Amino acid sequence: MNEQENQNTDTRITALENEVKRLTMLVDRIYSYSHLGIRKPSLDNPEVLSGADPIAADVQLQQFIKEGNQIAAAKRYVELTGAGLLEAKNAVTKYMGR
Repeated sequence: MNEQENQNTDTRITALENEVKRLTMLVDRIYSYSHLGIRKPSLDNPEVLSGADPIAADVQLQQFIKEGNQIAAAKRYVELTGAGLLEAKNAVTKYMGR
């Protein structure tokens, strides 16, 4: 790579980093509106954040379902995804009905 290409690459990387910071601030602002019922997903399970099925990706959640503990499973689903309780209950109920 020549000097001009290196400069262009550095400029693009800086622009992307700034855009990520801006978007992160916007997402954090959305999560601060607690009256909307939106909760920030847990960062302790990166597979869930990557778009994987939370139930398939979390051992503890699967254990609650095996035990038939729907309430604990729904709470864990909320912790992992930031979903509301109704959405979590529906997801767990659907999974348990398989």
